[in-house]
Amino acid sequence: MAKQRDEFQYAKELGKALASSEELKRLRNAQAELELDKEAAKLYKEQKTGIVPADEETIKGSPVVAELVSAEEGFKGLLKTINGIIGFYVTGEEKIEIGDSGYSGCSGCGMSP
Repeated sequence: MAKQRDEFQYAKELGKALASSEELKRLRNAQAELELDKEAAKLYKEQKTGIVPADEETIKGSPVVAELVSAEEGFKGLLKTINGIIGFYVTGEEKIEIGDSGYSGCSGCGMSP
């Protein structure tokens, strides 16, 4: 049996870490809440298809939709940060954005470029 490449093993570990992340748990909970609220689900679908503008006021009108949109943004932000970290180590270019402060504001991972 061939040895699994290190890159694949690290990808597997990253996938497991993402699967247990607070951001993904929050997103899945928000998706489950949306499934229980038919009116919110309709509004969310209309916003995603462009039938209803996805403006902040409309989203605030439905706490379920607001939570889902916020959870989606949080998970996308996590993925963007991870991609930035990977990109730095592949290219040597710092393109990592964490919040508004860039990589230097990160205290969570303990890594430095």
